[in-house]
Amino acid sequence: MRETVKIFIFNSLDAVCELSFHIKDLFSGKSSLYKNPQSKLYFLVLENNPADKENFGKVCNIVSEFSVQNRSNYATTAVITEHCEKIAGSDAVTILSAFN
Repeated sequence: MRETVKIFIFNSLDAVCELSFHIKDLFSGKSSLYKNPQSKLYFLVLENNPADKENFGKVCNIVSEFSVQNRSNYATTAVITEHCEKIAGSDAVTILSAFN
């Protein structure tokens, strides 16, 4: 089964921290946060936990209220990981929720 990956764009770290606080108890997949040093935008990469498909849709709807969804495919993720600064690794939502 293929994992579903969604990428969301934020204008500030504060917005990502606030969002993380709201979804920390719902989201059970992997999450990473990157910052583009040129545009100063933040990219939150969410990977679906295949065992929890139902909540992933809810989480993505909530995240969409705080951000803009980016087109997601393997190439997009590769470009982000190669050209952006990693702020938080595989559990970004949990880590960032503590800062809200």
